[in-house]
Amino acid sequence: MNLMLQNLNNIRTLRAMAREFSIDVLEEMLEKFRVVTKERREEEELQQRQLAEKQEKINAFLELMKADGINPEELFAMDSAMPRSAKKRQPRPAKYRFTDFNGEEKPGPDKVVRLNRLPRRWRRGNLWMIS
Repeated sequence: MNLMLQNLNNIRTLRAMAREFSIDVLEEMLEKFRVVTKERREEEELQQRQLAEKQEKINAFLELMKADGINPEELFAMDSAMPRSAKKRQPRPAKYRFTDFNGEEKPGPDKVVRLNRLPRRWRRGNLWMIS
């Protein structure tokens, strides 16, 4: 809640602010505040009516389905029974290859291996030979 609305909600602050205005100005503010609250109530009632209409439609469809012998759970079961086609992506080919101690070439990681980021024992022992 922002600061202005907090001030409107506090009776002591309202009294202090009311001392700065005349009765006519306060009456105007009160009337405007009433209009705003009335509009807000109408919006709330409209939303409640729309929600009730939607629920009535849902209930009507459920009754029609039950009259035709269709159980709503069957619809969900049909949806879950159908296999989903998850496309598997092919692995990307390795950009780099390295040779291990046995002389076999193997695919390297997708990212560039920097020798200065490898542990010292690997750099000294020449474990990875990037081609």
